[in-house]
Amino acid sequence: MRKGLRITALLVLLAVMLLAAPLQTMAVETVNPGDSVTATINWSSSTPIITAEVGYTLSSGLTWVSTKATGLSTMAPGAKKAVGLDMSGEGVTSGSFTVTAKVNDDATGEQSIVFSSISGAPDTERILTIAAGKTVTYSVKTDDEIWGEWVVTKEATHDEEGSKKRTSNLGNEQTEVIPKTECVWGDWNEVTAPTCTKEGSEERVCTLNPAHKETRAIDPLGHDWGEWQEITPATCTDKGSEKRVCKRDATHTETRDIDPLGHVEGPWEVEREPTEDMPGERVKRCTRCRVVMEVEAIPYRIMYYDNTASTQGPRFRDLRPELTKKWYMFTPVDLSQDGVQEIEVLAANRYYIGKVILKVSGGMVTIEPKLVRGVNVKSQFVTLFPSLSEVTAVEPEQIGESLPFGEPIAVGEDTKVLLFAHFVVDYHDHLPGVRVFYHGEAAHRQLVEKLLGLMD
Repeated sequence: MRKGLRITALLVLLAVMLLAAPLQTMAVETVNPGDSVTATINWSSSTPIITAEVGYTLSSGLTWVSTKATGLSTMAPGAKKAVGLDMSGEGVTSGSFTVTAKVNDDATGEQSIVFSSISGAPDTERILTIAAGKTVTYSVKTDDEIWGEWVVTKEATHDEEGSKKRTSNLGNEQTEVIPKTECVWGDWNEVTAPTCTKEGSEERVCTLNPAHKETRAIDPLGHDWGEWQEITPATCTDKGSEKRVCKRDATHTETRDIDPLGHVEGPWEVEREPTEDMPGERVKRCTRCRVVMEVEAIPYRIMYYDNTASTQGPRFRDLRPELTKKWYMFTPVDLSQDGVQEIEVLAANRYYIGKVILKVSGGMVTIEPKLVRGVNVKSQFVTLFPSLSEVTAVEPEQIGESLPFGEPIAVGEDTKVLLFAHFVVDYHDHLPGVRVFYHGEAAHRQLVEKLLGLMD
């Protein structure tokens, strides 16, 4: 029992010693795919020990081959740990563990064997756990050049370039320049204000180094024109002019022409009335400037004296040829309804010279002539015939007394009557409102047919 206690104390002392050992990293060895590699960890103890074990880990590019112990026999080899046992029972004071592995055919880059402690041995009184760490690293050769990470050798600043380098698995080295750091610019500030026609300028300063500045142009503002104002009015034939002023700078102005307005043709104006001895003249003037644009002669005035006139309708001679051969007309009218009727007046079977207005109201009729202004009426006569058979004469002096113009007359029982209005007039053919009448025109024929229908 005394011997067991002594061994336990020594084991604890050795464990403390080994745990305090620093992490060991060996130099990198270059290998080829398919090579066998080995890694060894040594140990020693001032007190003989019976058993010891060590844990290890292989990189993914390595495959375990064997584990060997010196000083102790190797027992229970595996991927995670190796155990050594002194078969003599006397104990040993030093030894080593060696792990052999194969480099996989597809391995690349760096591969390693890492030793580490494994605790939880079944018999803590007789097992020493080796805790000293050790890493053995191998660099696998390959036909492809594989570059490592860039390492900054000099930091770039705003004023100076930096540098960086990297190495490959083939031992080559690359260096690159790191560009200067970019400025962190402040806001643009106006230095020179732009005008309508000239550029301005603005500036910004680097917040990292105020000595660094940038400037740029500001585009001209352009003119801000006001409304066009007339300077010289245009006429029908002459140009005018107008001006506008820039709102930003009143010294900047523009002028332009205003096109002539052109003449505006007015209506015909009689400059001289025609007479029987001399033609007249009429003109068209511009409504703006009154300049004469067109001149036209008015034919000699034809005067008609002592012409007879009557209301439009059928002719007596067409219906009562035995009574008269004169052209005198009469007008069948219906006085049964209140209202106003207008009947054209013809002179000499040739010209319209006015109207006769019939106003029927409350069984009374008022007859009023309304002839063209300028027609000189020498005599006028009006009467109403109950029927065509009652007509025995067409000359006023043979008929008798005229009915009054402009005064109400009782209609009587017969409401469909024949109006006979007779005038003797003087006029000329240029009076406004006088127009030519053609006996055979369609409108007259239609009117006669309508009026004859009232007689049925």
